[in-house]
Amino acid sequence: MERELKAVIVGAGNIGNRHAEAMTHIAGIKLAGFYDISGEQSRKAASKYNLRSFHSLEDVLKDDSIDIIDICTPPAFHYDAAMEALHHGKNVIMEKPMVLDTSVLHQMEEFAESKNLKVAAISQHRFSQDALRLKRMFENTWLVKEIESISVTVQRSRNREYTRRDDSNWRSRKEITGGGVLLTIGIHYIDLACWIFGNEFEVMDCIVNAEPNEVESQFYGKVVLNGIPCEIKAQWGECENLKDTIEIKMKNSEIIFQGDYLVNNSSGEELDRYTLHARQLKDFVDSIVYNKRPYITPMDVKGSLDLIFGLYRKAKKQ
Repeated sequence: MERELKAVIVGAGNIGNRHAEAMTHIAGIKLAGFYDISGEQSRKAASKYNLRSFHSLEDVLKDDSIDIIDICTPPAFHYDAAMEALHHGKNVIMEKPMVLDTSVLHQMEEFAESKNLKVAAISQHRFSQDALRLKRMFENTWLVKEIESISVTVQRSRNREYTRRDDSNWRSRKEITGGGVLLTIGIHYIDLACWIFGNEFEVMDCIVNAEPNEVESQFYGKVVLNGIPCEIKAQWGECENLKDTIEIKMKNSEIIFQGDYLVNNSSGEELDRYTLHARQLKDFVDSIVYNKRPYITPMDVKGSLDLIFGLYRKAKKQ
């Protein structure tokens, strides 16, 4: 029997805890502990699973028994933590948005390969059966020609504490988040759209409810995605909580992908809150054990990040 790979989660907030839950449902990986810049948060997460709370990232990286660093920190810290982990011989998987500057993605991937290490970008929605079916469906070029337009809608209810704008709330600090609703939650289904339809884009127009140095709570954009008109709508705050949706208008029909399911044509699979993360983490474990390419590498998410940053540049000029 092959040994279990040991992982440490760096960043013990909500998403770090979701990764921990996912790890308990897959074989081949053992969660060894947490590290968070907030010692209290790290200890709280570690105590829930009866694990070690590390005092620093250095303590994590100098532990030779650790195979995987799972980065779940705020976005501005992703790249430095990832490169430091790779330099210490650790395999790295990190949450979205992977980086705030896509020019570093190729270098990160090449460096990992030179060290015979694996690095992967979390994009768990690509692991739903219906998302895979949708992608395969539009690998048919004839069907793509039938598309008239695409719309991507992400709308989440968030309380005022979550979205308040002051320095004590890191989510409101653009230098840490890189952006607001578009980058933080819009990225989920924007990434799916780019994965399914392609990464070539042209930004046409956008409307945003924030100054360039502020984090937005509403964003509306128009792009042309591989020749297809595409609307992007993202909102959080005191609004109705809706399921993330991709709506594809065809010449004679309509296809709706919502909440990880195809409406009216679903595979019927049951998804728990941790299922898709567990599938991707399992793929990452297998990539290490069998020395194969992870399903989603840094360069695989470059297109969706470039589109989002292109929308932000357009908004800044307006």
